[in-house]
Parts: sequence; structure tokens; C-alpha cells
Amino acid sequence: MNNNHFISRRQFVQITGTAVAGVSLAGCNLSSEEKKFEIYRSRAMGCFMGAAIADAMGGPVECQHYKRIARYFPDFRDHISYNMPPATFISLKPGYALDDAPGSITDDTFIRMDLARYMLENNPPYTAASFAPWLSENADFSNWWDPARKAVERVVEGKVTPEEGGKQHKQGGGGAWWQPVSILHAADPDKASAVTADMCRIWKAPLEQDILSSVVAGQAAAYKEGATIDSVVNAILDDSGPLARKLFTRAVEIARKADHPVDLYENIYQHLLVKSCITEVEHYQGSPCGRKNGSRQCSRPIFTE
Repeated sequence: MNNNHFISRRQFVQITGTAVAGVSLAGCNLSSEEKKFEIYRSRAMGCFMGAAIADAMGGPVECQHYKRIARYFPDFRDHISYNMPPATFISLKPGYALDDAPGSITDDTFIRMDLARYMLENNPPYTAASFAPWLSENADFSNWWDPARKAVERVVEGKVTPEEGGKQHKQGGGGAWWQPVSILHAADPDKASAVTADMCRIWKAPLEQDILSSVVAGQAAAYKEGATIDSVVNAILDDSGPLARKLFTRAVEIARKADHPVDLYENIYQHLLVKSCITEVEHYQGSPCGRKNGSRQCSRPIFTE
């Protein structure tokens, strides 16, 4: 393990601990009740660390069909390497995994660390307008997803405003960065949603803003005493706009009907899989569905064998 790798891991632990301890007093006023505070701190650490663990577990098989994953890992219980196969592409530093060793985190965790540092080093309000220039000066872009980095560059160069950046950015990705917002605004779904919706405008157009901010609202709701799966789901639905709510409701209905994980996978692939997409940035002009004349569509490969 090289020294830069070691420092990155150490910084991750430091930032995680600071984020949990430093912002924990900001949410819910739990510091006066030690028992509630301990529950809160445990959930905050679990939220941040659990996301990193899941990132490292899922990275090597990203973009793969569930049947292909099952063929290579029929009894998957631990981290795996980024070698080919089973990986279908290798994209190590910069902008993805640290290296090919099992348990290596990816760009999602690095970007989450930068977001946590922004919130620790700055006073509210947390907005897209202050987030973009801070990232330009302070973020470790060596491990960022390249389209996300370019979106920040466009804002800093004055090509687009922070608030409008997401309308000129290809949608998708970037959903796993935002746990620090839910930690800061624990048990306050409305505030967590509002902050996320503002900050993510650098990358997200309106529908994805709605989807992402509602997910973070659900994360914040999970910190409430007595929170349950249903209360978290309801917090997400309550926060969502009409179209996002339809998408979430469909996903919940599919999940509730599944008696086994394989049932869930098959129904997700049957009902939710995107088989084609528009590659050009959408400005939501010119037609009711938002498609501009001449938009090009592409078929996206799904690795099955």
C-alpha cells in the first residue's frame, strides 16, 4: 500500500469522525439527552461508514446484470477485487477506485468526503452558489468522477450559473454523495431536502433534484426516535413532487410483492430497466415531454454473460 493511499484512508476516518462529532450537535438538540445522543451518533457513523462499505462492495460489479454477478459470485459474502473478469471495465485512478484491491472505495466516497469537509469548514447557508467555488479551491479532484468535475469547472468559469448548471449536465450518477446533509439535519427531513435540492443544482435538473432531495429527506427521517422502514418511506413520498412520487411508489410496490431477492431482481429488470436513453443534454424545451427535435438515442449494453 503506497503512502498516498494510506493517507487517503486515514483522512477518510478522520473526516468521518469529525463529521459525526462536529455536526451531531446541530440536529435534533439531542446533546441534552445522553441516551438519544448515543443513538444519534451511532446512526450517523453507520450512515457514513455504511455508505463507504457498500461503495467498495459494489464497485467491482458496477453496470452488470444481476445474473452475471450471481454467476461469478453465487455465495458473495466479502469484498472482491476489481480484476477482469468479473469486472467488465477497469478504471482505476483517477476518478474511480483507488486500486484493484478488495475493499477499495471509489469516487463516490471521495466526493462525499469533500462534501463533508465543505459543511464542516463553512457556516450556513449551504448553497450551490458557495459550494461550487469552494470545491474549485479545496476538493481533491484526482478521485472525482470526471463529468461531475467538469460540471464544477463550467460553473467556476462562468459558463453557467450554479443554480442552472444541472440543466446543462447529462443526468445520472451522483446519488451516493449526500449523507453529510442528512447527518447535519438529522430528524429534519424538510431542511435536509431543501439543502440538498439547492446544493445539487450544480449537477441535477429538476426531476433528479426532486428524487435526490427526497431520498436525503428519508435519510434524515431515519434519525427520528422510533423510526421504521415505513416511516422512512413515507417521509420520502411526502417530500416528493408528483412525478418523483410516482416513480418511488412504483418501486415500493414492486419491493412489497417480492417474496425472495430473486423475485425483486426479476421484477426490477422487467419493469424498471432503462433499455435506451437520450445522450444529449435536455433543456426541457420545445415539446411536452422535454425531448428536443433531433435528440439522439442510444442503446446501453447490459452485461449478462
